[in-house]
Amino acid sequence: MLQMLDQSAEHEEYSTAQSHSLPAYTTRHDTLFSLGRQHYVPVNNQRTNNLQQFDKMDTDLPWNYKILETDDEKEDDNNNNQEIQELDELILSQQLRELSTNTTHNEEVLMKDIKDEIEKIPNFLTKHNNSFKQILYQAQLLIKSTSPTTTVDIKQLREVAIIIYKIMIIQTYHLLWMAYLKSGRGELIISSETIPIWPKDITSLFKLNNTTNAHEIYLNFVNQQLHALDHQLNICKTGLNTKANNICGYSIMVQKIIDTYIEKHIQPFRLKTEHQTELIHYDYHIRTLKLQYIQHNPNQYQIEIMKKICQSKYEQETTEQEYNFLKQQIDYYNSPNQSFQHLPLAQATGIDTIENIEIRQQLLNQYKEVTLQVRDNLFPLYLTTAADQKEEFKKKYEENIKKLFTDGIFINGNRRLSLFLIEIMNQRCEKISERIKCVYKFKAQSTLLSTT
Repeated sequence: MLQMLDQSAEHEEYSTAQSHSLPAYTTRHDTLFSLGRQHYVPVNNQRTNNLQQFDKMDTDLPWNYKILETDDEKEDDNNNNQEIQELDELILSQQLRELSTNTTHNEEVLMKDIKDEIEKIPNFLTKHNNSFKQILYQAQLLIKSTSPTTTVDIKQLREVAIIIYKIMIIQTYHLLWMAYLKSGRGELIISSETIPIWPKDITSLFKLNNTTNAHEIYLNFVNQQLHALDHQLNICKTGLNTKANNICGYSIMVQKIIDTYIEKHIQPFRLKTEHQTELIHYDYHIRTLKLQYIQHNPNQYQIEIMKKICQSKYEQETTEQEYNFLKQQIDYYNSPNQSFQHLPLAQATGIDTIENIEIRQQLLNQYKEVTLQVRDNLFPLYLTTAADQKEEFKKKYEENIKKLFTDGIFINGNRRLSLFLIEIMNQRCEKISERIKCVYKFKAQSTLLSTT
């Protein structure tokens, strides 16, 4: 995928993958992982274990990127010197030439990460994979049951499976890039007004400084990716038909066996891509609500209040979801089926290198006792700290909401307009909350897949 999409199964989110990311705060379950990690998300070495760093989170959230310029910003842009304007035009001209050149080579237009994902042969489709061997054997038996005299070459069936895999990957990417296109064309929400908003996944690929042709550049680029995906898809479909027709006795039932096997193994990839598509929808809604708010000409104070309320909601919902996620992990690690010898720590002590069996076993028992005791002491501490954080930010958000309805500066003047702005803020906070829940739902799904 795009490099930014990689950053996180956890997009998390914008950085990035994205790329787009959850706030740069940390939780103590990183250490929890180090004490009892077996199947869960890898530790982020850049994190610390200080929950208080949540207060230092980045306030430039994905939905706060500039959508509409204020009068002051427009005036600043008009005052840009000629050198900056000439540089923008030079960059734009170069990018347009590159795009124009690439359009003649569909197979070369695809971004490298996407192309690599399509072309690679995953381990579950290699000829040495035992599970894959069994699937091909089942397909072979099914063909022979309907065509007893047919000799089926396993190599042919494997080539068919690889093509089917490529088709599934391409189709998944196609859905993601269609979401990019609809967002950029303002078609994600059915309404009387078209509001084009390009996701940061796309805008971050280009270094454009307020150029008037940015929309056209993004549109051309995304359309080229979609055309390239269609081109690759047609090649694969043609290849599949050719391969299948060359196998006597090949049927829909045979392909179903192969389809089911591949579907199971690419489920993590599909979940990740579908999650990214969901985030595109949420970010579009959130940024559209911001635009609606700005269009009612709020004063600077009212703009700052909206940012403060939405930031407060982001903090409140994130700490609540993080607490729930941490609790799930602790419950998992405390479950009876999590035996010590299966934990990574049990394999990484260096004690196994001791030759004396009696001494080695004695040290292992001591190590196990100390490790489990430390873990049992830390788990409640982590959960209590996370609960405190959750309550702290919940209280902060509720206090901000109460102040909003009694804020004389905000309410005085056009009261009807003020109440309308508050309603837009409320809708925006709801979407922010839904987005964060979506992120943690994906985390839970990813964790479940990794343990099965």
